[in-house]
Amino acid sequence: MYFERNVVISVLVVLAVSFQTAQSLDCIKCEYNSSTPSAQQVCNSSVVETCTLLSTYCESFVFIKGDTTYYNRGCSTVVQCGSPTTYCNALTSSSKTKIKACKITCCQSNSCNNNKFPSLSYNGVDHTKVGQAAFIMGLVTAILFASS
Repeated sequence: MYFERNVVISVLVVLAVSFQTAQSLDCIKCEYNSSTPSAQQVCNSSVVETCTLLSTYCESFVFIKGDTTYYNRGCSTVVQCGSPTTYCNALTSSSKTKIKACKITCCQSNSCNNNKFPSLSYNGVDHTKVGQAAFIMGLVTAILFASS
């Protein structure tokens, strides 16, 4: 009986601390992709989301699906941030997601994800720097070389 009560009290204390931590964490929130006009490919540091109980991290997440690179910032969970490399490997090895590459960086303080997106290379190209114009230029080059 004494042991069970201590376990219950310990669990309640951990939940209370977790709840307090999660409720006080604010993360920059934004998303766009490489098809978005260049002028709109920005994250406004004043757009903030308050994380939920299970979201105890802020993340910056870049991934490639098809020919499009996606950029996301916001709250995240231990599933993504506990082991970002393992999470990305699971996404890229699954035929269901059709994700070719991804990179996640995580942090645990207010608005800490207001930095550059993580560098993401795929097929020798740094996709964090590939905007719409660069994608079109690459496509035109590929077409020209293919027709040669």
